[in-house]
Amino acid sequence: MEICQICYWEDDELQYKDPKLEFSCNLVSLEQAQLNFDEIGVSIEDMKRYCRKITPQDKRNPEWK
Repeated sequence: MEICQICYWEDDELQYKDPKLEFSCNLVSLEQAQLNFDEIGVSIEDMKRYCRKITPQDKRNPEWK
């Protein structure tokens, strides 16, 4: 499992397969985490202090749901 340095999302196969699933590796569903990212720049607000800013080299994964 890997945690994104930008949004603090931990890769989770269960949540990837079911984007509405909450409380697996992450405290929110993948669907909610992506909404949070669009709104506040991180998957969970409390984790913002652990994240880095987006750089021009960062590209959104084309498989982002």
